[in-house]
Amino acid sequence: MRSEDIAHRIFASAEELLNADFKIGPACLLLDVTLPEATGLELQSVLGQRGHPWPVIFMTGFGTILSPPRIIR
Repeated sequence: MRSEDIAHRIFASAEELLNADFKIGPACLLLDVTLPEATGLELQSVLGQRGHPWPVIFMTGFGTILSPPRIIR
């Protein structure tokens, strides 16, 4: 995002995001599935309950989907 000059904010924790003062809401959240104090899905739920139904792109550094077997010819 930085290398493409896309405006962004980085939050160190879910709590920091929840306590942030937004004059306007984010256009989108890039949210990790695995957070220290909650899951990304839990944070998305709390944001919705607080009236912040922002679009979310979930990412993770921990793969949980098995790759299909490779066919070697």
